[in-house]
Amino acid sequence: MVGAARACSVRRHCSPLDVGGAETAARRPPLRLVTVVKNLRQPTYVAATTSEPGRLYVAERRGVVRVIESGRLRRTPFLNIRAAVRTAGEGGLLSIAFHPQYATNRRLYAAYTNRALRLWLGFSGVKGLPQMLERLRVDPHHVFL
Repeated sequence: MVGAARACSVRRHCSPLDVGGAETAARRPPLRLVTVVKNLRQPTYVAATTSEPGRLYVAERRGVVRVIESGRLRRTPFLNIRAAVRTAGEGGLLSIAFHPQYATNRRLYAAYTNRALRLWLGFSGVKGLPQMLERLRVDPHHVFL
């Protein structure tokens, strides 16, 4: 184990065998990929709220947020801001986050590339179904909320 740790620090990267040794790796269950849902288009981020167990929100690059509820993909998008999002290069809807008190204030945050290829941070505080997000420019040194 000491030799493995020293080799790991010298190489600056570690394999699972370096960290826990061959004995630990042999006891770990094998990792496997499981398809949860199909028909997502370039998913970029997955978020959840503490107030809605069994529901996941998936951001798609094109500017749509889809809902997976009890293992099924809802047909109707939760949010559609495709008109505001540009997907050129590495752009698009990059991530979403829910306010800690989302159950009461319905505030959702989104980071996306707008039509002018600028990164924007938007938010929605509308009760019920979200509407178009307000666009707020993200400055590298300050975030304006």
